[in-house]
Amino acid sequence: MRQAAARHDFILASGGVSTGEADHVKAGVENAGMLAFWRVAIKPGRPIAMGSINSVPFMGLPGNPVASFVTFVYLARAAVLALAGAVSERTVPTTVPPACMIASRASAWHSVAGAMSVARANSGRVSH
Repeated sequence: MRQAAARHDFILASGGVSTGEADHVKAGVENAGMLAFWRVAIKPGRPIAMGSINSVPFMGLPGNPVASFVTFVYLARAAVLALAGAVSERTVPTTVPPACMIASRASAWHSVAGAMSVARANSGRVSH
């Protein structure tokens, strides 16, 4: 982590930021630098780590591909653009009619009080 911080302006990692046996990124950041916060109320995407290593911003995204995408779109993208000196356009959520929604499992639809939930959906259109 310290070597990456010495060579880069921003460190972005995917996976290893939760509490499983193989999740070592959070501890690595705490050891090499400072962890500002670790979890956010967003689903999917709750385990996300943000901090710095030798004053270099660090962001650790979840290992689940969908959760990683969601946290990148809502959090990491804005950080990358700000560090590059660009202005981030606000991400505008799209409401999808319930008849079009596709859940991979029934548990995907329960909500947690105070948490933003993002669900996969199919608009019925295919673009090439």
